[in-house]
Amino acid sequence: GYHGMHFHAVGDCSDLAAFKSAGGHVNPFDTPHGFRNPDGPHEGNLPNLVVAADGTVEVELYSDLVELDFGPAKLLDDDGTALIIHTDKDDHYSQPIGGSGGRIACAVIQ
Repeated sequence: GYHGMHFHAVGDCSDLAAFKSAGGHVNPFDTPHGFRNPDGPHEGNLPNLVVAADGTVEVELYSDLVELDFGPAKLLDDDGTALIIHTDKDDHYSQPIGGSGGRIACAVIQ
């Protein structure tokens, strides 16, 4: 099924129960969430991840909202960044996370 996926502001996945240690979405300009929001999207937004029935996924993503090591939305800042996968589909409109539910996977971007 579909799962929301976002860049989160802190490169810390140590809270294995809920991954809250990764903080909120990368959002240096305090912009609303969602590709469908007329005032969005913010820099942490990514397309939904589509997972096959057998649990496998193959994905290639591109975002021009962030950069690796330059600008206000750089992923390799002092406290790093995390890629979080959520339990539910992101509707790309509702606040603050598009209804994408709890955090089920976390990866630190290095």
